[in-house]
Amino acid sequence: MNIETADGKTSENVGSTELKEILASLDSQVDFAILSHDENYLQCAFSTEGYYMEYQDGTGHYEWTSGHAPYEKMEETFIHYLENNGEIPDLSLWKKVSGRVNHSGQSGFSGSLIDQLKAEAKQGLKRAINRKTSGLVRNTLKKLIK
Repeated sequence: MNIETADGKTSENVGSTELKEILASLDSQVDFAILSHDENYLQCAFSTEGYYMEYQDGTGHYEWTSGHAPYEKMEETFIHYLENNGEIPDLSLWKKVSGRVNHSGQSGFSGSLIDQLKAEAKQGLKRAINRKTSGLVRNTLKKLIK
């Protein structure tokens, strides 16, 4: 299996030790990882509230139903997927979502995650604008991100 992260780094034939190191390095700068083989994959996105997970196999595209996963659950899911040739543990924790998503260099996450990440980015920008800019520049930037 191969893994790709948000910073464009890829590793082919990743092992469990390397996978754990990569997952542990996810943060607000390198905020997603995609573990793939053939057309199937498991992906996660880092947020301040935990990890959002999705997978795709020949039957469709699924998202983890329990909201944000704690780090331990996300890591456990990725290791299981790697060591069991793409098998997802506990299918009852996943729901099928519409649409087919690819992992070829573009954001493959569903609309709910994209909306959430946009909201988090917008909130972060607003905080940064309020702290680091003033006057006309701040007002113009606030108008642009509404």
